[in-house]
Amino acid sequence: MNNTQGTLMKNKIVIILSLIGAFPLSALQSTSTNNPDNTEIFFEEQLNLGKMHQEDEELEQARSFYNQANNPDAPVAVQREAQLWLGEIYYLGDNDIAQDPDQACNFFNQANNLDAPIWVQRSAQLRLGHIYSTGENDIAQDLARAEYFFEQANNPDALIEVQTAAQLGLGEIYLVGGNGVNQNLARAKNFYNQANNPDALTEVQRKAQLGLGHIYRTGDNGVTQDVVQAEDFYNQANSPDASIKVRRAAQVSLGVIYLAGGNGIAKDFVRARKFFNQANNSDAGVRLQSEAQWGLGFIYFIGGDGVEKNFERARDFFNQANNPNAADWVQSVAQRRLAEIDVLIGKGFGMSKLSLAQEKIGLGLLGALVIIIAIGYISYRMRNS
Repeated sequence: MNNTQGTLMKNKIVIILSLIGAFPLSALQSTSTNNPDNTEIFFEEQLNLGKMHQEDEELEQARSFYNQANNPDAPVAVQREAQLWLGEIYYLGDNDIAQDPDQACNFFNQANNLDAPIWVQRSAQLRLGHIYSTGENDIAQDLARAEYFFEQANNPDALIEVQTAAQLGLGEIYLVGGNGVNQNLARAKNFYNQANNPDALTEVQRKAQLGLGHIYRTGDNGVTQDVVQAEDFYNQANSPDASIKVRRAAQVSLGVIYLAGGNGIAKDFVRARKFFNQANNSDAGVRLQSEAQWGLGFIYFIGGDGVEKNFERARDFFNQANNPNAADWVQSVAQRRLAEIDVLIGKGFGMSKLSLAQEKIGLGLLGALVIIIAIGYISYRMRNS
């Protein structure tokens, strides 16, 4: 997990939990740690000291205090909260403590105990849902188990931020399906709509809007295609307060919508190029960036609608998109287009003329590729969120 993802996870969980902890940081009392006679106070203070260091991103010190609080002699509520925080530390990791999803899963499972405070149980369930939805290290992806934990966390007795994050997780599972869970766009839409709640964390809202955009863009499986609705949701997700990855994904999707046109959206290569150019950034990650490069290559390959055809620029972008770490379909399409460009230039078409037959072939493929790019990104995000 990179630093951006780690920050998002803190926005999702760490900051939430620091607000709802059983022993708020603001209420920390100055009780001597050298006087263990009052056992409960001693262990509560270890827990609070751990939270203070975690808030300051001093995870090594935080872990030490949480380990002291995670003691059989400590009150059960203190033990369970310490286990939750230890799980969080191993889940996120940092420069001092390596990520260890196996350890994280172990601690979250301990915290997810009926004798734990409800907020601790629901938060641990949410994290277990995240772990099983993506698979981590020796923990295999298991969408059926992820579904189970997200459903537990999606409870009215959970904090609204935790509940909506669980709804987001359920939406993503039903959007993609597989691995023990049937795809169900109607259910996905329902959970995304619940997660798109003004009381949810901003990042949860933006991811839900992105998911709703994908659902309305593709339609099917109980949901009527509505590209105008999709455009609206993508524009909401492409907000400055969203994470970079969400914004780049929304920009690629908006580029595809304007590239394809139809269903109430005018084809607009100039707007499509603008969004693909925004997404063609290394902060997007290889897969999203390569999809943006594919889009730019396609625009210059076809030309028209305010953009001059330019085989040389198209070739440059297709070469960039033909990255071994790009999605298979991106590499395959880029390679085909590169071969076609070489043939066309060899026949003297240069940077200007493109046969009508070639243009029809390109536009005919575009409709199918629009669907592939949406589903391909969704599947990738499920594995790398």
